[in-house]
Amino acid sequence: MKRYVIMISLPVFIILLFQTCRTPNQPGEKTFSLKNIFNFPNRTDELKISEFIDSTIMTADVLRFYRQRAYATAWIERGKISKNGEELLKELKRSGEEGLQESFYDVPQIDSLRSGPEVSSVPNDSLPSRLVRLDVLMTTAFLNYASDLLTGRIDPGELHVIWEVYPQKTDLAEYLEHALQNKNIRESLDRLRPAYNQYELLKKAFRKLAADQSTGGWPLPGNFSTLKEKDSGENVIKLKKYLLATGDLQNDDAAYINSPRFDRQLTEAIRIFQQRHGLKADGVAAEETGRKMNIPLQERIDQVRINLDRIRWLPENFGEKYIIINVPSFSLHYFENGKPVLNMGVVVGKNENYTPILNDTLYSVIFNPSWNVPASIATKEMLPKIRKDPGYPEKNNYALLKGSYVSKDTVNPQEVDWEKVTKEHFPYFVVQEPGKTNPLGKLEFMMLNQYNIYLHDTPADHLFNESQRNFSHGCIRLEKPAELAGLLLKNQLPEDSIRKMLSGKEKRRIILRDKIAVHLIYQTAWAAKDGKIQFRDDIYDFDRLSLPLFRDSDKQKVAER
Repeated sequence: MKRYVIMISLPVFIILLFQTCRTPNQPGEKTFSLKNIFNFPNRTDELKISEFIDSTIMTADVLRFYRQRAYATAWIERGKISKNGEELLKELKRSGEEGLQESFYDVPQIDSLRSGPEVSSVPNDSLPSRLVRLDVLMTTAFLNYASDLLTGRIDPGELHVIWEVYPQKTDLAEYLEHALQNKNIRESLDRLRPAYNQYELLKKAFRKLAADQSTGGWPLPGNFSTLKEKDSGENVIKLKKYLLATGDLQNDDAAYINSPRFDRQLTEAIRIFQQRHGLKADGVAAEETGRKMNIPLQERIDQVRINLDRIRWLPENFGEKYIIINVPSFSLHYFENGKPVLNMGVVVGKNENYTPILNDTLYSVIFNPSWNVPASIATKEMLPKIRKDPGYPEKNNYALLKGSYVSKDTVNPQEVDWEKVTKEHFPYFVVQEPGKTNPLGKLEFMMLNQYNIYLHDTPADHLFNESQRNFSHGCIRLEKPAELAGLLLKNQLPEDSIRKMLSGKEKRRIILRDKIAVHLIYQTAWAAKDGKIQFRDDIYDFDRLSLPLFRDSDKQKVAER
C-alpha cells in the first residue's frame, strides 16, 4: 500500500490479502479476565473438585465454567487426560505457528503435571489435587488461547493512543462446553482464527523467519559506505550473503557469492529488498538501505508476531464497499464487492499529530471546500506570521470570524492589535476560502469520527514522490482524489457534472447514497501471495509500545475490549 516509481507496486501486495478466505466466525460475547493465579493445597490425597475450586483463587469465568458443569472435570477421565485433552495439548503446542508461545498457556507446567502417575478407576468428583490442578490449568489455557485467537493477545487500550477496535464477542466458557460435548476442540479453535487470507500468508512467512532463526539467522552485512554497480570489495560479498539468506538474491553459486564484484544481478536483488521495505528501488546500497539490512532477524520476528495480533483486531466484515488505509505504508485501497478498484498513495499525520487508527464511515464529498483552520494551527503556526504581517490572512485567502466557523461576523486583521492576542486568548475562527492555496485542494471526503479526521485533496502533490509520507496534521491527503470521487459518485452524478464541479469554484456538498466503510489500520508487516514479506517503519512507535504487552505472559486480560 504505497506509491512512487517502483514503490507504486508495493501496495498491490496487500490488495487481496484482507479478503475473506472462509466463513466468518459466529459473533457472541467474550467475558474473560483470565490469569493463572492458583493457591493449590499441598496435599496428595483425594480431593473433591468442588472443594478444590471453591478454596482456590481463580478467575470468575473459570469458576463459572465448572459450576455450570456441576464441577465435573473437563479434561480428565478416570485418572488420565481424555481425547479432548490430548487434542487441546496438541493445539497449544502448535500455538507457535500463530506467532504465540506455549509458555503463554502454561504448557510446560501442564506437561510437568501430566507426567505424574496415572490414577485409574477414580470417580471424577474425587481426584488427587495434581489432576485437579491439571484440569483447571487446561481449562484456563483453552480460554486464554481462544481469547488470543479471537481478539488478539494485546488490548489496544493499553497502548494509550487512539486505536478504536470493535472485537468479536463470544462467551468462551459456553463455547468451550459445546466443544467438549461435540469433541471438536481443534475445529472450535480453528473457527476463532481470523478469516483473512493475509493472516494465513503472514503465518506462513512467520514460519519461514522462525526456520531461518533456528538455522543461525541472517548474516547481517554490518556498516558500509554506499555501494553500487561496478563497485568491488569485501562488503559486496557480505551483501550477497545477506541477500541470499533473505531470499532477495537467488544465485547460491559459491563462486558467485564469494566474488567481490557488484554486478547487475546484485543490483536487482537490492531493488527487490528495497521494494519490500518501502524504499526507493534504485539498486544502490546507501545509508537507509544499509540501516534496514542490519535490523536483526529476531526484531523482524517480533514485528511479525505483533502484526499477526493486529489482524485479530480487525472487524469480521469490512462491508460491501470499503476503504482500507494502511498508515505505515502510506497507502489507500478502495474495494467494491470484495475486489480492489482503486489504489493510491496517501500522506498521513506527523508523529506529534499522528493519524488515529479508526473504523469509520465516509458519508459525503465536498467540492471546492473551505478549510476551517483548527485552533491549534491558528494559534501555534499562523499567529506568529500574522504578528509579523497583519496582511498575511488576506494574502492567503483567510477570513477571521467571530463566534463560529459559519459566522457572518468578519474581522479586519489590519484593525487588530495582534500583540495583545495570545495562544491562550485567540478570539477568532479562521477559515480559508476555496482556491489554489487551500490545503484541502478541490475535494474533501467527510467521515463521522469525533477526532475531525477526514480525507482530502492537496496542492502539495510533490509529497507523493517521497517514500516516507508522514507530513500532515492528522488528516489524510490523497494522491488520486478525483478518481475516488468519480467512483463514489458514479451512481449518483454524470461524469460531466463531476468534471464541471471540479473545474469550477463553487462549494458543493454531495451526500453519498451508499455510505462507505473506512478502515484505518497499522500494519508494519504483511506477506504477498508469493510469501515475500513487506516491512515498513514503525512511524508512530506503536510496535515498540506493543511488544512488552505481547511478551507479558502473566498479563491479566481485561473483561471487555
